[in-house]
Amino acid sequence: MLILALQFYDGDKQEAMALAKLIADIETERRDDVAFVFSARNGTSADPAVIRYVEQKFTNVFSTVSKSKRTGWPAGCNDLMAETYAFCINLVRTKKVQALGVLLMEADAVPLAKDWINQLKEEYKLCLDAGKFVMGPWLKKGDAPLEHVNGNCILHIDFWQKCKVILRPPVFGGWDATLASNILPHAYPSKLMWSDYHLDTPRNPWRGCDYLWQAKRYGAKENKLYGQDIFPVWLHAAKGYKAMDCVRDRLLSQLQLKKKIDMRHLVSSR
Repeated sequence: MLILALQFYDGDKQEAMALAKLIADIETERRDDVAFVFSARNGTSADPAVIRYVEQKFTNVFSTVSKSKRTGWPAGCNDLMAETYAFCINLVRTKKVQALGVLLMEADAVPLAKDWINQLKEEYKLCLDAGKFVMGPWLKKGDAPLEHVNGNCILHIDFWQKCKVILRPPVFGGWDATLASNILPHAYPSKLMWSDYHLDTPRNPWRGCDYLWQAKRYGAKENKLYGQDIFPVWLHAAKGYKAMDCVRDRLLSQLQLKKKIDMRHLVSSR
């Protein structure tokens, strides 16, 4: 089993709730092999209606709220990540779920394929077969400020035993970057997960929906996947609602359906 752990704070709560509903809508059948966790920073919580909505597609759904009262970046984000991961570890330890990996998700991310979960699970098997414990976008200095695996990644449920500091990450930077030297020896470069650090800069390459679906390439020649076309099924740093509308249009055809309904209404009213 894989655990999907959606982390959010008050400022991006509504975006996170929309992402949770999108993830539920993409699944065509109820899933017993994937657990879903809503993990909120202290001061907020998941909407009960959204929890019920997700429960229609996922048998095992849990909610937790961070005990840390620190806010802002990086302290609030780091504490939330550590407590989210610890909560998932405890779910397995207390036998509420059986899982080997935790996908840490943030609100500014989107799935890009109807079978995205199954594809990630298959790639994660390759990660485990290679003896690695972390799978995610492997970024070099040409792709990010420094080499690290982005925090929207899959952590093995026992990775804390090899990297205990991950349960109490330092607060002088993002946990994924500041712990890079601890994480990289145990990391596996994903071909299905992507994080774009340029989407919130003046050089933003966003060009509407097409950007989500075109091939991605790492910019650093030293990157393990440099020169290969990457077609991710999980993309981090997409711009929230806009990206979710693109995914709904492509994968669920909801915008086309609305147009058809409107057309039938016009025809019937004549």
